[in-house]
Amino acid sequence: MVQGFDTYAGVSGGRKRPHLELLHELVVRFEKDNPEFLRLLSLKYSLTATEIHICEMIRNGMKSKEIAEMLFIEEGTVSVHRTNIRRKLGLKGKPSLNAFLLSI
Repeated sequence: MVQGFDTYAGVSGGRKRPHLELLHELVVRFEKDNPEFLRLLSLKYSLTATEIHICEMIRNGMKSKEIAEMLFIEEGTVSVHRTNIRRKLGLKGKPSLNAFLLSI
């Protein structure tokens, strides 16, 4: 598993987070099915674990609001991550981040 995911998974305030368990299951399945994609993002583009998780969610069609809800962060924080991802991937102008992620 990509390092850093356990930051999001687990228990908060003594209560389980079922949506995070679902996200964890999806990430594990995605990592098993797409190891080259994850290596490319991490090694060639130097994305952080959080940025890679967000890329996975974008690639699966999730919108910023949905990502923010899943990760318990503000939608603006997701926008900052998306901007950083685009910069690291060398995307300028209008190319769709989702389309780019699906193409690699």
